[in-house]
Amino acid sequence: SSFILFPLSVMCIFEQVTGKPFGYAQLNVLGYPISYGHWEIHTTLINSIVMSGFVLNWFFILWNKRFQWIFSIPLLLASFVILVLGRSWWAGISLAIGFIYYYKDDIKIIYYQKKSIFVLCFSLISIAFLCIIIFKFGHRQSYHYSANGRLYWWLSAVKMLRGHPFAGVGLGGFGIAYPYFSSGKTLGTLSAHSFPLQLFAETGGMGIASVLWLVVVMIQRLKCVQISDDDSAQLRKTYLATALIVFSYCLINFNLDYFLNKFMFLLIFVPLITPQRKDETASSNPW
Repeated sequence: SSFILFPLSVMCIFEQVTGKPFGYAQLNVLGYPISYGHWEIHTTLINSIVMSGFVLNWFFILWNKRFQWIFSIPLLLASFVILVLGRSWWAGISLAIGFIYYYKDDIKIIYYQKKSIFVLCFSLISIAFLCIIIFKFGHRQSYHYSANGRLYWWLSAVKMLRGHPFAGVGLGGFGIAYPYFSSGKTLGTLSAHSFPLQLFAETGGMGIASVLWLVVVMIQRLKCVQISDDDSAQLRKTYLATALIVFSYCLINFNLDYFLNKFMFLLIFVPLITPQRKDETASSNPW
């Protein structure tokens, strides 16, 4: 199934080479304005955010050492091409969060045994993150390009929740309700660009209670599932890292608004809470 990444990467390159910028942004560098084009690279997935969110589901599955490197390396390169041309800065940060979790034991060893290397790596990561923030907010802000546009959309979601605290504005109702709760002068939107905020705005207190209940149950199930061997432990870590990446990415994006990415997330998450056949400690209670 991951071989779908090959044609997606080819289409990304084709759109980059043959397409024209749909707009230009201006970045101020040391007082000098630099203009450059924006490409909308999305292949068949409607939006570059949806495309990047789809690719993030595959990254650590391909990274897992259980898979043959002769297949995984070309697929990882295809994933890298897609993420770079998709130009989603938060995808890179989410991927970094996943790597930190995936190699948390190695990071602990480096921290206690080679603190100088740890400080150097931490400094480089912090500088890279700062450069991303400067790049994002250093553009000339306008009605058609505003780095703080998401802040207004999130504020609108909070207003919806405050206005309809019990049941929200209804599932799928964010786009319809947005004109009545819009904040600031920014582009209109059909999505809050934050899956949790949009879910809470559309379902209200009932949705929040349901999500909290689900989180508690999932944590209990994760604790109950036993690991029978090293391969299972490695695969479990792979699934957890992927789930962490996808959740981090959906905090400020609408990738989970689309069924394909919801379906991919469930394919990753369900094995985490499904007990193995030899496991006798997991509860059989479906609730």
